[in-house]
Amino acid sequence: MHAEYAKHLPDNRSIPRHLCWLALLATLCLPNSVVRAQAGMSAGQLAGSLFGKDEKPAEGAGPSITATNQVVADIRIEGARSVPAPTVLKELKTRIGRPYDPLLVQADVKRLFTLPWFVNVETYTDQSNDGVVVIFKVVERPTVRYIEFLGNNSIKDKKLLKETGLNVGGALSPYQVEEARSRIEQLYKENGFNRVQVRVVEGDQSGDRAIVFDINEGPQQKVGAVKFEGNQFASDGRLKTKIQTKPGMLFGLFKGYIDPKSLESDQNRLTNYYRQFGFFQARVSPILEWSDDDSRVTIRWIINEGPQSSVRQVRILGNELFATTDLKAGLKLQDTNQYEQAKLTGDVEWLKELYGSRGYVFTDVKADVRYLDEPGQVDLVYTIDEGERYRVGRIFVHIGGENPHTRISTALNRLSIKPGEIMDIREIHASERRLQASSLFLADPSRNVFPSISFRIPEVEDEMLASDDPVYRGQNPAPEPADPVVPVQGKPGTYMVERPSIPGTPGSNMDVHLYFDGDSTEPEVTAVKPSVYTVHKTPVGSTASDSGIRNKAYSGLNFKTSSPYHQAPTVPSLQDTVIRGQSPDPITVGWASGSTPEPRSASELMPAGVGGQVVQATGPSAVPAGANQVNQVQYNEQGPFGPPPVPPTNVSPITPYPQDDLIVPGTNGLPTSLDPTVDVFLDLEETQTGRFMLGVGINSDAGVVGQILLDERNFDWRRPPRSWQDVVNGTAWRGGGQRLRIEAAPGSQVNRYLVNFQEPFLMGTPISLGLSGSYYDRRYEDWDEGRLGGKISLGYQWVQSDVSTVFTYRGESVNISNPSNSAEPQLAEVLGDNVLHGFKAAVVNDTRDSTFLATQGHRLEFYGEQVIGTYDYPRIGFDAKKYFLVHERADHSGRHVVSLTSQVDYSGSNTPLYDQYFAGGFSTMRGFDFRGASPVSNGVIVGGEFLWLNSVEYMFPITADDMFHGVVFCDFGTVEPKVEINDFRVSPGFGFRITVPAMGPAPIALDFAFPVAKADFDDTQVFSFSIGFLR
Repeated sequence: MHAEYAKHLPDNRSIPRHLCWLALLATLCLPNSVVRAQAGMSAGQLAGSLFGKDEKPAEGAGPSITATNQVVADIRIEGARSVPAPTVLKELKTRIGRPYDPLLVQADVKRLFTLPWFVNVETYTDQSNDGVVVIFKVVERPTVRYIEFLGNNSIKDKKLLKETGLNVGGALSPYQVEEARSRIEQLYKENGFNRVQVRVVEGDQSGDRAIVFDINEGPQQKVGAVKFEGNQFASDGRLKTKIQTKPGMLFGLFKGYIDPKSLESDQNRLTNYYRQFGFFQARVSPILEWSDDDSRVTIRWIINEGPQSSVRQVRILGNELFATTDLKAGLKLQDTNQYEQAKLTGDVEWLKELYGSRGYVFTDVKADVRYLDEPGQVDLVYTIDEGERYRVGRIFVHIGGENPHTRISTALNRLSIKPGEIMDIREIHASERRLQASSLFLADPSRNVFPSISFRIPEVEDEMLASDDPVYRGQNPAPEPADPVVPVQGKPGTYMVERPSIPGTPGSNMDVHLYFDGDSTEPEVTAVKPSVYTVHKTPVGSTASDSGIRNKAYSGLNFKTSSPYHQAPTVPSLQDTVIRGQSPDPITVGWASGSTPEPRSASELMPAGVGGQVVQATGPSAVPAGANQVNQVQYNEQGPFGPPPVPPTNVSPITPYPQDDLIVPGTNGLPTSLDPTVDVFLDLEETQTGRFMLGVGINSDAGVVGQILLDERNFDWRRPPRSWQDVVNGTAWRGGGQRLRIEAAPGSQVNRYLVNFQEPFLMGTPISLGLSGSYYDRRYEDWDEGRLGGKISLGYQWVQSDVSTVFTYRGESVNISNPSNSAEPQLAEVLGDNVLHGFKAAVVNDTRDSTFLATQGHRLEFYGEQVIGTYDYPRIGFDAKKYFLVHERADHSGRHVVSLTSQVDYSGSNTPLYDQYFAGGFSTMRGFDFRGASPVSNGVIVGGEFLWLNSVEYMFPITADDMFHGVVFCDFGTVEPKVEINDFRVSPGFGFRITVPAMGPAPIALDFAFPVAKADFDDTQVFSFSIGFLR
């Protein structure tokens, strides 16, 4: 913000710096509903609402120009018998004692017509000594005095009345009565009364005041049995899974109704089922056999399967990029194979994905099934239109929501595609999965709302590029001083990230236009002309050091400025290529007349994987009228009155991906391809990412644990509040994709206090940072243990392969007291204070679609740690989790998931008791008490140096809203003092998962396990449960 502008701002637009951290707690503690409700308030309005200050109501408007000099002496309502006159008078704007206004009376007539009371309204006037008498003569609409159902024995009056939508006292409409009759009839048919007859006795005439339905229910017809005749390919049981009309549950007591429409649909399902496996001549027809009283029916399905077709020959036409033999080798349907529709569909998708992985994202593959004269034989012909190879061009990001605040870099960091790269459809799918797994954006299967990435060919060159009007690029729905970005004009909530992807002619320079940010809310000033920078392929008088350029492929490029204050801006000729690019974050922030800009590194301001030049607005006056408003704080404190800055020569404004950048083709090892590009669109919607909880967690391992929790998964330490509006609309301290967790959890057996901060993309790079401090106190069965310490972790992410490495230091002070048996040597030697320093390295590959209730993907972790301090010992381990999606509904909800987990850990022989491995309980091995499946010495649970735990689990939905799931599982494994297997445990069981949105993403878990193999000293426990914890 310019200093001269800041002087004129009202006091409530700025906040003292020492109050910013106090606002953090207030901001994150505000419920989302409060934030949304107050989002439109100004600071003054907010203060009024918080402290009970009432707004002064607006004064009533004066008489209109059509009002007369006469006064309304009286208002009469004639013809209203059931509606009281005072009720009608309240709806009128005409008032006794005010000037008579004919137009106002006409407006009152229109108002009365909109009410459900009258079918006709007329007005008259009469004169009296006191003025004008206004008369409203109304004809009332008939109202329903009562509703009656006759003949209904199977369905109660209350349910029928709800189905009709009619109400006593409401307006009587013959059309609505007929609609209600049809609904009653349909309700009966849905319950098996296919011969029902419903007649309107009263209520279908305009003068009726009551509604009476006469119902002849007829018999309720149910399916007694379903039989199949002539089927050889599929069994009766398999065919029953394809139909809806079949006997009800529990011996026909529930449902199982016969419905002619469903029967017709079943016939089509069975026919299509046979068609899918090559039975193209299959014929299916039902025969109904009724019981004597017509209440039960046996359905006999007569099936003539016909011959099953096999593939005689597979041909592929139109392919030039890949050899025919290579393509055919990857198909599931080969010559002589039996025809299957699912395999054919899969082969078409495989071919499209194969081409899409090479940049041919619009390849069209058509599969033609050609029937031959010989029965049972078909030829498959795949016709491929390869099209062109495309590269990634502009990336448009749209983040929806009531008040979006997420930084664009937060989304871009999770993409494995970059402008200039060859388009890869597999990376599109992988990026969608990462966006969903981040839990920052809405993923709702019931609404079919997921983070999505689409792409298309630009129909024409962006109109904004060809326009003489100022161009606004970049984005951040909540701009800030060090991050000036503006929405794309004409597309609210949409922002663009672009790298120059149309290279100039080799051997010539390119002009890159850089626009600096403007603000339509500031006073109008003289617009600054865009500065033009010339990108040279070879150094031209440059003394820049290449050591500061991260992208070595561009070490020969030099940036020189032509100031608009000393010479005319460069105008590109027809031979010049003007490239306008932009980044969601600026390279240089501060600039003023006669001053040198204060640079910031590209790695600090630009997310990994995002390239291009900064394109910013030319100045406040450049914003056209009606354009999207931008907050004043987009201006830098030094203001836009000096010459624009020269990008520092020791900082590369291009991302470090030399093999994919298309700045100067054919030089420095860069590609020479001039492939066309596609625009990529990210469509995201923010979800609730913050929680402030006061509650109690119950766990069979840890007992009762109180909880005071402040958890924000989209935290941003760089975004303190700049005004009260930032606090109430949820922008302050949010949007950076960081994780902040502050927790106090006092309990009956465990006391835990934790502060944890995680930055997954430190300064926009693939480096992650984690900081945490904790105090932990646990009362075990054999001793009490207290730990005070902290952790520092640094990681690096290979986003494209979903692999990360993490290096962690942990320092802890461990106190052991109150032993149950001090004669046990392993317990006696650790009594008192102990110190440990652990240095851990881990490699993690995580492709899960969700941290909580994952349904697809896997997580693999291999780690090694060296611990020094009171005791020195190494630790190594491997943890694997794999999730298989075996079934889901058509809308992607109702997912059935099989998960496999395995964990192997080893700790050195000098490992103290408090760092040994233990098993037993909900989080390790169900069916055993907490630590009840661990080695025991002298009556003390001492744990072991070797752990091997496994689990197989099948999870399936029970309710349609996916809030209640069932699980069937089997846990097995062991913990041993040495690397050996002596006491192997097996514990199968079942359980339930209950997801309550208000309690966070972790579900309530209720499990019942029954050990079938265990050690003699193990302590079993059939039931285990968890509220607010994960395995």
